[in-house]
Amino acid sequence: MFEISLVEPDELFSNTKLPAKPLVFFSLLDFLKELSNPEKVNTDWLADIISTDKILNEKVIKAANAVNNYTLGHIKDVKKAVSILGIQNTLKVITIYSFNDIGIHNNNAASQIWNHSFYIALLIACISRELSIGIHTEAYLFGLLHDSGTLLMHLWFEEDYEETY
Repeated sequence: MFEISLVEPDELFSNTKLPAKPLVFFSLLDFLKELSNPEKVNTDWLADIISTDKILNEKVIKAANAVNNYTLGHIKDVKKAVSILGIQNTLKVITIYSFNDIGIHNNNAASQIWNHSFYIALLIACISRELSIGIHTEAYLFGLLHDSGTLLMHLWFEEDYEETY
């Protein structure tokens, strides 16, 4: 006959890109409902929610390291990552990575442009916050969209654009 062996889900899907578990999003929705209550909302709570999902945990840490540019050393802890990014930027990281799989990963060059734009957006928003300019959202959107034309060219005219790029 044949033998059935049990494998842990994390081991089975360790190299697979899966969307975040729905339970994480329900917890995030609870968090978002409380955003207007500063006594209740804090970075530790958000980090605890993120740490329940391996993929989101890794993405948030990666984003914090990109923004931090390793000036504080290599960040390995999601709580430190969330404190560096801040609540708003961490929520943006989660949002962007959640929608990142819409056709972009089928094109390596487009994926690189999207990731570059994402990190630029985080960096600009953090600089805006540090300088107390007060345009964090606008700065973030500018960074995210600054290469949108290039991204669209890669997605719509991949072969022709690769020749001229």
